[in-house]
Amino acid sequence: MKRNKFIQFACSVAVAMCSVSCSQDELSSSTELVEGAYPLQIATVTIADGQPATRVTENADRMGSTWQVNDLIYVKFEGQDEVCTLRVTDATTEAVEVVDNQLYWTSAPATISAWHNSTGQKDAMAVNNQKDGIVYLVGFSGQVEFSTSLNLTMTHQLSKVRVYLSGFTSPTSVAMKYPADYTITDGKITKISDRIGTISMCPTTVSGKACFEAAVAPGTVTSDYTFIIRQANGAEYEMGLNKELVLEAGMVHQVNLTLKISS
Repeated sequence: MKRNKFIQFACSVAVAMCSVSCSQDELSSSTELVEGAYPLQIATVTIADGQPATRVTENADRMGSTWQVNDLIYVKFEGQDEVCTLRVTDATTEAVEVVDNQLYWTSAPATISAWHNSTGQKDAMAVNNQKDGIVYLVGFSGQVEFSTSLNLTMTHQLSKVRVYLSGFTSPTSVAMKYPADYTITDGKITKISDRIGTISMCPTTVSGKACFEAAVAPGTVTSDYTFIIRQANGAEYEMGLNKELVLEAGMVHQVNLTLKISS
């Protein structure tokens, strides 16, 4: 199939994805705690307001996320190798329970990392296939005082790219050429593959207007990274940006691509 190449200016707009406040019911603190006597107890883990379902999903306005029941969350203390696994038991209250490897306080305050990867892995993720729904990496990292009931806030570690098309005839898919394989350490992306992947974007509608979305690692979209648009009639177009687009974590970046064919 012949692929037509176009260089098209993309108008980009960055909008913050929703996150919410973090609170904790602080009871006491000390420099040392008896090992094995004080279990780490996390009452709730928050992303954003939303309705209950079965895994992390988009809010109605697609500007934030909500838990779904049975989502897994990984937690660890800084300086320790053990990782605890939590399970979301109620998406409305954002309650969680320990399902593997209970952790214990050894000193307070302590630095805690917590994260959720929608692809189901602790230390890696591939984002190439998002045609049926975008992927997520959300995390928390910070110093907390001793408490018998912590409430943590997760923030988005990926950047969302939202593409609007005009001038195309019944576009059926959009793919983004961009690195798609990431290494995760304690909930943060620590390495991005040097290889350019092809990321299938999710078709959706925002404010009544059709678009395509994907979540990717923060970085810069350069001339090496393009978008491939396929139409219902089989025609395929590859379009690049004529200026760099900086992708920031927790932000929605809007890209407008317009097809103009000379007669």
